[in-house]
Amino acid sequence: MLAMEINLMPDWTVLVQLAIFLTALAVLYYFVFKPSLKCIDQRNKFTKDARANTEKLNNEADQKLSEREKRMSEAINEANFKKTQEISLKRKEAENILAKARNEAKLIIDSTETSVEISEKLVKQEMDKQADILSAEIVARIVDR
Repeated sequence: MLAMEINLMPDWTVLVQLAIFLTALAVLYYFVFKPSLKCIDQRNKFTKDARANTEKLNNEADQKLSEREKRMSEAINEANFKKTQEISLKRKEAENILAKARNEAKLIIDSTETSVEISEKLVKQEMDKQADILSAEIVARIVDR
């Protein structure tokens, strides 16, 4: 029973199996592999396009960010320049106001000094008159005695 004969030489069934394999391979190629490869290629193309688009958008965003930073820097510099100019202008105005006030104060002091001097002279003249009158009165009283 164990003595069976094993035949290792190929026969006509090998050709049938080869034909079935090649037919199955052709059917699978046209209906499975080709559409799958096409889908994979489309996804790869989509991925490459998306990466390229993302890189392009990133570059645009970087440019806009640098442009924004440049504009912000320019605006800050301009604001600082205007601030400095405004401070200088206000300081000059304050100095002019102080100078005008000092001049007015000096004029008031000068006019006050002048009026005090005039008043002093008038008071001195009045005192001299009063002194003369009192002296004359004292002399008249002394002489009358």
